[in-house]
Amino acid sequence: MLRLALLFYLLTTPAFILNEVGWWGLVPLGLGVFLFISVELAAEAIEEPFGTSGDDLKLEQYCRAIESSIREILM
Repeated sequence: MLRLALLFYLLTTPAFILNEVGWWGLVPLGLGVFLFISVELAAEAIEEPFGTSGDDLKLEQYCRAIESSIREILM
């Protein structure tokens, strides 16, 4: 839903900004677009925290730590 809203915003807002403010209105619009896109990219990264990318969490390491803790508790 956020992607569709972002796409609609990017397609419609420049026409309104140019009519009302002129070319200088594109500067704050560009900053807003940058913020929207950065939120979308952060949401994608948070959505799937475990994987093989460099910034992903190491699932095997967590599993080994949990297994080790459970073994200590049971002994």
